[in-house]
Amino acid sequence: MKNRIRNHFVSILASLVICIIPTVLLSPIIVSGEQYVGQGKDQLVDALDAAIARVLDSGQWRAIMNSDPVVAPLVVNIADCYPRLVEGEDEIYPFPANPTGLLADVLTSKQIRMGIFDVAETPGTFHVFDNVNPALMRAIIDELGKGYGIPPSPDPGAIQIVPVYIWPPSSSLVFTGLNNGDFDITDFLGALGATASVGGKEQRRRKLARFTCTAFGTPWYIHVRNDSSYQTFDDVLADTTADLCVGQLSSRLSEDYFKNAQSITQKFTSDDLVECSEGVRDGTYDAYLHFDPEPYLQELRSIDMQIVSGIPIWVAGDTAADVMTTTTTTTATEQPCISEELYGEHSEQTELLRTFRDGVLSKSEAGQELLKLYYQWSPAIVKAVEGDEEFKAQVKKMIDGVLPLIR
Repeated sequence: MKNRIRNHFVSILASLVICIIPTVLLSPIIVSGEQYVGQGKDQLVDALDAAIARVLDSGQWRAIMNSDPVVAPLVVNIADCYPRLVEGEDEIYPFPANPTGLLADVLTSKQIRMGIFDVAETPGTFHVFDNVNPALMRAIIDELGKGYGIPPSPDPGAIQIVPVYIWPPSSSLVFTGLNNGDFDITDFLGALGATASVGGKEQRRRKLARFTCTAFGTPWYIHVRNDSSYQTFDDVLADTTADLCVGQLSSRLSEDYFKNAQSITQKFTSDDLVECSEGVRDGTYDAYLHFDPEPYLQELRSIDMQIVSGIPIWVAGDTAADVMTTTTTTTATEQPCISEELYGEHSEQTELLRTFRDGVLSKSEAGQELLKLYYQWSPAIVKAVEGDEEFKAQVKKMIDGVLPLIR
């Protein structure tokens, strides 16, 4: 009986190994030549940084902003990428050589999928950026293409920006879609700060995704009545009876900073500039958060918050596998692990198998089915190897044979 059970478990593991081998050989990560999981995403960030620096260096950034007299006074250039391309004989922002993975896919297809909020019919003051944002993104993608010998638009051979619309507007949906591979990059949708809930887990946006140089930023102001007792940012922060009004762009900022406020009314599907401003004038609200230093109504004045929210371009992050396999991977960590039993929890072999699980198997339907089968049987197999050294040696020998192929 014991030998039959042992042979049954060995047969299961052999089947897993047979399934693993073609998965590895057909994996896009291996085929694309990536030296590590996500190399192409890192390269895309570097290429976008190189492009943003060139947009700054050429004067395009300022020209694009100045082309819109309403937007120009509202935005700032946050200098984490400087318009200096060469230092001595060294290139500061080189375009990555030997593109692979995601960057190679973009250059080969001459298409880049861009996540963007589907808010064309939704009123709101964020529409003030409707002309500048596409022009700036177009300039950046054109510079990226030129770095690899691809002509800029309007040449038909230019890299085409393919919009992927996100609805409803939500930072969580942005990062979920990004890490799921629904699109390659974002529009200017999210500031560097704050968090997003992806896969039921709240994390900083910087942890959820890779990010480029800060493309631009907006200062923030508090609009109050001329006769308001508020004189400083701290006055508003300290008021536990404050009723605030905010639009879509300032909703998260208001939640994080004005924790003492009595209420924060969000205007997401209407014109926040008009409704919030009139509400402050009429006494419905005590203050309105906005990015324009000039209030909409003459009965209002502004208080400088001395806060700037910087906007980068986002690319999928290291947590993509965790996001896509929440029900599988997260549950698995609570179950007995064969690799940990054989090699140790923090061994090189265990880490390699985890990387293979998260970076390869979890990214295809076949791989996810294989993981489900594995987790279905792993508790019984672990229990078996704990009390049978001969069986443990057989299992270890089998996995040892697979590890070089995975590497």
